[in-house]
Amino acid sequence: MKILAISDTHGYYRNYPDISPDLVILLGDIKFYEIREIEKKYNCPIVGILGNHDAVDYYQDTNIIYAHHKIITVNGIKIAGFNGSIAYKRKQSLLYFEEEVYEFVKDLESVDIFIAHSNPATEETQELDAAHRGFVAFNYYIKTKQPKYFLHGHLHKANSYIIEKTNVISVYPFKIFDF
Repeated sequence: MKILAISDTHGYYRNYPDISPDLVILLGDIKFYEIREIEKKYNCPIVGILGNHDAVDYYQDTNIIYAHHKIITVNGIKIAGFNGSIAYKRKQSLLYFEEEVYEFVKDLESVDIFIAHSNPATEETQELDAAHRGFVAFNYYIKTKQPKYFLHGHLHKANSYIIEKTNVISVYPFKIFDF
């Protein structure tokens, strides 16, 4: 199964790949009009969560499967999702405290793909500003449930690495991979 993940385009990146994916995953900080373009371009299921710069209604009146704070199954793949980023300024709707993320993941069953806007906390991210340090709760979930993939955006840096047995992919602006 070919998966296209997109994140953090912020209205600046419009040249989406000319491929026919089986699934598109949106990882947030994608402008509303871009979401509409993506929805028209790709004829497959689209799953998404929101980023810290998005409006809470971006997926309203679309065919996008909103995965925040739930588990969904698409094409036989079990996906869990979580919006936003760490509350680095006054608490707003798409900013979360570490405890809120932990409450979601602590008893969450194992999934194939976990999608989030924000990243797990790593040694490298601890040197970044408060908004980009990531969630320790994501590390807890990865270590205890070991999803096959953990996809995130937010860092504006394409990267991939492994935690335990989980392939962690930092998507920017898009990543194509086979599941």
